[in-house]
Amino acid sequence: MRLLVIGASHHLTPLEVREKLAIAKSELPRALEQLQQEIPAVESVLLNTCNRIEWYCAVPSELLDAAEGWVVGYFAQRTGLSGEQLTPFLFHHVDQAAVEHLFRVASSLDSMVVGESQIISQVREAYDQASAFRPQLPILHNVFQKAIAVAKSITTETSLHRHRLSVASVAISGFAADIFETLADKRILLIGAGQIAEETLLYLREHGVKAVHLVNRTTTHAEELAQAFAGTAHPWEALLPQIQLADLVVSTTGAAGQIVDLATFETLYRKRHQRPLLVLDLAIPRDFDPAIANLPNVYLYTIDDLKAQCQRNLRLREQELPKAEGVVRQHLERFQQEWNLRYSVPAIQQLRDRTDQIKQEELQRLLNKLSDLTPEARKELEIAFDRLVNKILHRPLTSLRDEAKSGQPQQLVDSLKRLFQLND
Repeated sequence: MRLLVIGASHHLTPLEVREKLAIAKSELPRALEQLQQEIPAVESVLLNTCNRIEWYCAVPSELLDAAEGWVVGYFAQRTGLSGEQLTPFLFHHVDQAAVEHLFRVASSLDSMVVGESQIISQVREAYDQASAFRPQLPILHNVFQKAIAVAKSITTETSLHRHRLSVASVAISGFAADIFETLADKRILLIGAGQIAEETLLYLREHGVKAVHLVNRTTTHAEELAQAFAGTAHPWEALLPQIQLADLVVSTTGAAGQIVDLATFETLYRKRHQRPLLVLDLAIPRDFDPAIANLPNVYLYTIDDLKAQCQRNLRLREQELPKAEGVVRQHLERFQQEWNLRYSVPAIQQLRDRTDQIKQEELQRLLNKLSDLTPEARKELEIAFDRLVNKILHRPLTSLRDEAKSGQPQQLVDSLKRLFQLND
């Protein structure tokens, strides 16, 4: 089996492309099903966050190209671009590189906000969604469990996650200070009631904010968060009046498109009398029309506007990064050894079974001719045949095990299969 990940992230892919690639949570089962129908032997997990969309696959070697082509084609169809046009915006990792990428993603080392706390639960949720669709994911189960273990190790062995961080907390601390002297007396509106909204509420509570209001399409979700954080929930129909009253809006919905266009915003903007409004649109696709930022005293920032603040956060954490990278390397080496052994063991077992079958057939043929042998002599012959087979196999199997521990055994295993005509 080969491992593959193809995706787009904040490192390489513009926001305009990422928001076209974004898949709503309700669409995920259908996307997984489409790939499964096309390539039944595939195992797949789809990770979709505000900064990345990544498709992880485990496929037989001969289907690797087919899986890669299908995923690129699926992404291209969503964007309306051709595969060639989209490819420069996608990354592509295979085998060990794919595992290393997942380890770094789960550990937040690949995040825009290094050390942020949401990504590990997002990785876990992505795997849970995939396993709910297809309960048997033996290869990816192992890979994703290892990735979660790596993230936990970094949390306990380093100080990378010492302070609670999230995209929302960096956005608020980075942009709000330039507009407001304090947030304590400001009216805050959260649009959406998912994990980013919860992280935002935690940050706001820690900084003494009292007037927090929530609007969500599912009112019960907003009410639950409001109750937990002493906020006020409003029905979706109250969205525009609440924006009109707000000083800071943090929008994190999973809507398929804009929820506030320029014309709609202008109707409430006139009633604000140019009172300053900070809008942090952290949704992918974006919730607010980008043209809103051109209005006086309206400060609209998207997820990609965070890069300068994220670089500052990265500098503060630089001394912890080598430790975290070291943890990733240790786990990656251990995983690679286990993976190599997993790849080698079936071939070793088949070779032993094949040689044992030949040994038994030849030994029985000889014993049939030597029917007057004593039990002791028969036993000696059996031991001699066993010793002969073990000595013949000793060096090739030792080489195979050593290669599995220290390198890439695939070529050696494939040669062994061809020489001895072993089945996959």
